[in-house]
Amino acid sequence: MKITKWLGVFLYATILTFCVSSCCKKCDTKIFVVASQRLSTPVELFYWVKEQGYEEWMLVCAPIKGFVYERGYEYEIEIEIRKTKDFVSHQWRTEYTLKRIITKEKKDSDVPFSDI
Repeated sequence: MKITKWLGVFLYATILTFCVSSCCKKCDTKIFVVASQRLSTPVELFYWVKEQGYEEWMLVCAPIKGFVYERGYEYEIEIEIRKTKDFVSHQWRTEYTLKRIITKEKKDSDVPFSDI
């Protein structure tokens, strides 16, 4: 009886460990410049960002947890990027979390276009 109980606990722990390790990728930390304007549509809100070392603006269509955006300011922020797998859709999802604000400067960023 005790062996069956411990075997069940062992199997449960093994399956749980496998699920967590296969459904979560390692976190990555990056520096982004966030533009002073955003792009908004009726459905989504996009941030214009430049990754450190790049000159081109790109759109990020995901909230940055802990980041309170103020229009008219360009930010340099350190973020944590975590990729997780959605069990329902079996798609990888990217989550962004603010680690710290490095700079906040009143500026008019030169983005391709903003607020439609």
